[in-house]
Amino acid sequence: MADHWFVATKRGFGVRPANWKGWAAVAVFVAANVAVARLIVATFGDGLFSVALAVLGVGLVSFLFAVFCSTKTQGPWFWK
Repeated sequence: MADHWFVATKRGFGVRPANWKGWAAVAVFVAANVAVARLIVATFGDGLFSVALAVLGVGLVSFLFAVFCSTKTQGPWFWK
């Protein structure tokens, strides 16, 4: 039996953590988003360029997390 970290939601589109590994992955995801945003703002200041880079950085981390979740999810993702 495969070890699934996430399961599909009962309604709508998305997944939820199924065990402690899923919750740990969510915690790492949140920490990574905060770290990326803080690092960019600390490096480039508070300007519009810094905000745009932070949005792109958080978007990239979110995309990578979604790809990771799709590999660790039991069953396909679809609207219910």
